[in-house]
Amino acid sequence: MPRPTHAPTRTCVGCRAVCPASELVRLVRSGEGLVVSARSAGRGAWLHPRAECVRAAWKARAFSRAFRQTVNFTAADDLIAAVTAAAQPRP
Repeated sequence: MPRPTHAPTRTCVGCRAVCPASELVRLVRSGEGLVVSARSAGRGAWLHPRAECVRAAWKARAFSRAFRQTVNFTAADDLIAAVTAAAQPRP
């Protein structure tokens, strides 16, 4: 009998839903600012690549809690564009 496969789950910092990691994108705080990458080292925040989740996380200051540092953004729209672009399939 084959063993069932295990898919890692993560919690979206915007809507707080628990989903497979494949449905979420990971933001990592680096020296250049925020990087959208699933493989970068460091503290990260997982969220759905939807504008509603980014805005909810922004409003609740979830990024500061996830990174355990104060995070200042200049525009939520720039972050939304970066997160949704990262979720687009690559050709």
